[in-house]
Amino acid sequence: MPEEDNPWRPYDVTDATIDQEVSKHKIFVVDCWSPTCAPCVTMSKYLEKLSLAYKGEVTFAKLQLEKNKATSKKYGIISVPTLLIFYDGKFKEVIVGAFDPDYIKGVIEDMRKRAQDPA
Repeated sequence: MPEEDNPWRPYDVTDATIDQEVSKHKIFVVDCWSPTCAPCVTMSKYLEKLSLAYKGEVTFAKLQLEKNKATSKKYGIISVPTLLIFYDGKFKEVIVGAFDPDYIKGVIEDMRKRAQDPA
């Protein structure tokens, strides 16, 4: 499926919108990136595939760090790519660097299980 046909694809958030977006979604993954970061491009493609696989169960967003310094400072982001993962409106995990795709999938699966069986 071409990227433009994926209604669940990661969308842009900013310093002004990230907190509101986090509060709207059970599982929210933010891809913090830079246009000069080659590994960010690779990770972005993988997250696009994950967004299609999870079809709205997990929400994916993108945050360009150079344009959103307050969020970078708030979460102590000093390198890219960095993923911020939120569950039930709360910050749960940060993954820094060119992450292992299986690891991020495992983190998401753990959160999905929590969402399905909150006990």
